[in-house]
Amino acid sequence: MNKDNRKELIRAYKEKAPDAGVYRFISKESGKYLIDNTMDLKGIANKLAFGVKIGAGNMLPPEMAKEAKQYGIETITFEILEKVDIKPEMTKDDIKEENDVLLSLWLEREDL
Repeated sequence: MNKDNRKELIRAYKEKAPDAGVYRFISKESGKYLIDNTMDLKGIANKLAFGVKIGAGNMLPPEMAKEAKQYGIETITFEILEKVDIKPEMTKDDIKEENDVLLSLWLEREDL
């Protein structure tokens, strides 16, 4: 990979729209769950996939890491609840703000 190609790839990565939204981890054994939001849904899904691959859940949030330790990482599932509807004119701050509002609405629905 030459220097110009590398710079172009870095620029394209920085300009790509975030994959923002609200997600849930669920323990199939206990029924406990955690709802949170992120600017990188794919990254969160990859954390769980990596945990399953290595057989450990220590990269998960503490509540779910405890469930993974007790029942096994394979009992934890990941679900995308809602994605931010990103419009071209939105800044990253706008997206983050919208993402935070979505999280608040989901937590209110779940009475958390």
